[in-house]
Amino acid sequence: MAFFLPLFVVLATIGVADATPVSVWDSVPDSLAERADTLSLTGALARIKRGSPELRAIPFRGAAAAAQVEQAGAWPNPSLLALAENVDGSYNAFDRSEISLWLSQELELGGKRSKRVDFAVRMADEVARESRAQSFDVYLMATSRYAAVVHAEERARVARAAEGIVAELARVASDRVKVGATLTADAALADAELARVGFAIDEAEVERSRARVALASMWGEPLGFDDAVARAIPVPRATLSADSAGAWAHRSPDLERLRLSGASHRADAAVERSLRVPDLALDAGARLIEADDATTLLFGVALPLPLWDRRAGSIRAAEARAAATEIEIERVRASVTGEILGHLANVQRLRDRLRRTEAELAPAVEAALDNMRTAYAIGRASYSDLLDVQRALLELRNDANDARLAIVYESITIERLTGRTIEELTGNE
Repeated sequence: MAFFLPLFVVLATIGVADATPVSVWDSVPDSLAERADTLSLTGALARIKRGSPELRAIPFRGAAAAAQVEQAGAWPNPSLLALAENVDGSYNAFDRSEISLWLSQELELGGKRSKRVDFAVRMADEVARESRAQSFDVYLMATSRYAAVVHAEERARVARAAEGIVAELARVASDRVKVGATLTADAALADAELARVGFAIDEAEVERSRARVALASMWGEPLGFDDAVARAIPVPRATLSADSAGAWAHRSPDLERLRLSGASHRADAAVERSLRVPDLALDAGARLIEADDATTLLFGVALPLPLWDRRAGSIRAAEARAAATEIEIERVRASVTGEILGHLANVQRLRDRLRRTEAELAPAVEAALDNMRTAYAIGRASYSDLLDVQRALLELRNDANDARLAIVYESITIERLTGRTIEELTGNE
């Protein structure tokens, strides 16, 4: 029986998990041979797969749940009772004693054992769901933190590029001040702008260091890492259709959790109903009668009388919890559908913003900066106007970088709500 019960929980878990995708970690290689100076998203995931304490702990929770199922199917232990009567007192020691030895075995009636096992299996289903969700959350967190590293790297690169531009503008301003072609205030503005860009670089470096430590901590390196990463945030290319939001919500991990919780409540109610049936205890033993030097056999049957506790309150409580869960499922389905639609709309807005920034606005401002440089060199524009254009270009580049990160974060939120990666969602449409 100890063999079949773990098999039972595995089959039961498969029944719940057959609508759940294969773990995202199955597609991540255990190790990855890549250039020593570059760390891709896949490479970061491979490091996390090898070193994550959180992932290593997950199988033990499954093993604990399977052990609970096995324990739920155990028979009640027999009991042994030794009883000595007519000892000492008015009699001499054990001369007239009667010594009885009883062996009692409780027999569970009303399907208690099978109901108890079924409840343990339902709880194991919930543990399996939690394990899948936790594993997926680690994957999504790794994707999010890798994107944050790339975002920080790009922000630092943009700031350093801006420093180069501002330094060149400062040199031009200094030359013009020397020949008396412009006000000395232009040199002061140039120095202030250089300082401002320097502050931006310092902030970007702090963000860069923090993002690298956060990612490396997931594979057990609290001091970060030095490898270069991708130059651009890996934004999902697939376009999601809002028409599928309702179907995705139906398979949401939140709804799966509620459905499994409802099954556990119903199994709990079944256990409580089975407890209304009293158990039968069979007794057998032997008695030694010292005075007659005789031995007799003893037999007995014990059946509790369920006069006061019929488990009615516990049964109603379990049934009420199951009913409340069913109503909660309706609320969560509508809520998740609305959340998915909201995030899909935001992804589309961010994509449009990114496309326009990269394809239209940034090139136009770059051209305007070149024109302003020429205009300033011949005295047709002020230095403050030149700095305004340079700042606008810096803001646009950072805005594009921020939009990429926001798209990744919105996509991750959709993946968390649906329990599927973007690739799986678009592949199943």
